[in-house]
Amino acid sequence: MDYQDIKRPVWDALIVFSLVSLSVWFLAHGFMSENGTQARIAYELRAQQLEAERATYQAELDRLKNLTVRLSAAKFDFDLLDERARDVLGLVRIDELVIN
Repeated sequence: MDYQDIKRPVWDALIVFSLVSLSVWFLAHGFMSENGTQARIAYELRAQQLEAERATYQAELDRLKNLTVRLSAAKFDFDLLDERARDVLGLVRIDELVIN
């Protein structure tokens, strides 16, 4: 048996081990790094949460816009004014009975 015959399998095993190790490292890094799959899933979940939060803020904004239009000079709503005066100022009519 020659020295070259023994040396060749060791190098082959070393090359295979190196390739497998690099492959595992790249896969792990691709999944767990800050730009990997795991981070992307977290970013998508956060984006969904923010979208839901934005939808609630948009609904509140639409409600406030509706109130603003109803209290504007062009489309004045006396019922809304009466309701707001009762809520904010605590006003009542003369013919009403107040129970606390």
